[in-house]
Amino acid sequence: MSCSPLTRASSLSNELGYFYPSYEELAENTDIKHAIEGIKQEYRAQIQRILDFGVQPTHVETHMTPEHQWEEDDTFKPIVQAAEEVAAEFGLIYTYAFKNGKSKYFNDSFTLTHLNFEQTTERLASYGDGIYHLVCHCALNNEEQNALALPHEPAYSWAAKCRQTDLDIVSSLEFKTFLEENQFTLINITQLLELHGLNN
Repeated sequence: MSCSPLTRASSLSNELGYFYPSYEELAENTDIKHAIEGIKQEYRAQIQRILDFGVQPTHVETHMTPEHQWEEDDTFKPIVQAAEEVAAEFGLIYTYAFKNGKSKYFNDSFTLTHLNFEQTTERLASYGDGIYHLVCHCALNNEEQNALALPHEPAYSWAAKCRQTDLDIVSSLEFKTFLEENQFTLINITQLLELHGLNN
């Protein structure tokens, strides 16, 4: 499941030319503050690639950064700030943006991957009125998805099995019933912007 930066930035790549598999490994091998311009250029290149394909993105997210948002360590904050800055250049919001130690757009956010149905709904049931961000990785457990990683790689279970479980949960009648009974309303990014008075 390795891939290379579109910009071929050496500061973002390991000895094989691939992205480091985690932000921790990036920080161990690169001075993030000095690499931040390269990080911004890579964000711009990825967004532009999507636009060149004729797809209009609605927002920007960065994979695997949410768990670092609440840490006191400032190591990863320049990455978060860079993502928000570049998103704004394209007229987009960065959904993991923080302000004064709190999410700009959500009362809370959590990832259901590796949680079962009961754990997911228990977490949601604990919420009061507000706007909440439920992160999941939905896909089918099929040959195409399994080809994204080799069986011996740590990411193999993420390639298909975990994604199928996420899909099964959120597409189930039981989950739909839970949301209705607990008066949750699903919204899209446009509606999120409207709730924050940011619609153009």
